[in-house]
Order: sequence, then C-alpha cells, then structure tokens
Amino acid sequence: MPSVSEFLISRLNACGVKHVFGLPGDYILNFYNKLYKSEIELIGTTDEAHAGFAADAYARINGIGCVCVTYNVGALKICNAVAGAYAERSPLIVISGSPGIKERNEDVLLHHMVRCFECQKYIFENITCASVVLDNPDTAGYEIDRALEALAYYKQPIYIELPRDIADKPISYNV
Repeated sequence: MPSVSEFLISRLNACGVKHVFGLPGDYILNFYNKLYKSEIELIGTTDEAHAGFAADAYARINGIGCVCVTYNVGALKICNAVAGAYAERSPLIVISGSPGIKERNEDVLLHHMVRCFECQKYIFENITCASVVLDNPDTAGYEIDRALEALAYYKQPIYIELPRDIADKPISYNV
C-alpha cells in the first residue's frame, strides 16, 4: 500500500502537475523528500509569497499549478496569491504541511502556530473551492480526490493540509 504522500504525488501526476513551487519547512519535509524523488520537478523560491505567485502564473499558462509550503509561517504568506487565483479562476493546488495529529492532541503551543490548529484551514476555506485536512489515512484518498475534482470543476484553488505524522502512513484507498 502506498503512503498518503505517495498517493498524493500519484494524483498530482495524474492531474498533469509537472512542477511544484515552494520552500521547504519543518512540517512538510517528509513530503518534500518524496516529491524530490518523484517525476515532479521542485522549483525552490526565496520566499513563500514568490512561490505562490509563481505557481498561480504557471497555472494560468499551463492549466494547473501547485505550491507546497510549511504550516502558518509559510502558508499565510501565499494568501494573496491564492486569493487572486480564486478571484480569477486559476486552478492552483496548495499543499501545506502541518503539526502532527498526536501533537494536536497534546494541545501544546507549537512554533508557527496562530491561535489554534484549525486557523490556517479556516483562512483557506474562504479563498479556495475545497479545503481538506488529511488527518486520517483511511479517508485521505477520498479527501484528495474530492478536492481535485473541485479543482477540475471550478478551476479555482484547492487547499490540502498534510499533518507530518500522517504523511508516511499507509493509505487504504486505491480507486
């Protein structure tokens, strides 16, 4: 069985994603490592905001774009690019790492955290046509496909949050 990360990468390939713009950070490092080993080319930028605007421009030219960043400190820097993509109907995939589910259950204040663990998702729900948190490997495949179907239908950004302790868990969905 593939991991949640491997499944997500296979779905990105199937959607035609050839390049992912971004900046690695601690909450997304496992996924970045798998992306690096995949057929998808990583394009590093000097700042998350640059990655967001580059991915949006790429989507407008090529029909689909993807940006990958870390939790809050990275993801919140791409909000302007994502909001612009939403307004202009640009099909942009946002992938953000986040603290693990176990860390969330311990209810401790972690670095990059703003108010609560769900705040980042709440923000992106207002500037994307679908927002999912892959917090359960048993439902992650359904959530990934649901978000990607919304991207294809609405031609607007989607948000996929990947908790770092879920990224390497085996997925049980292979449709």
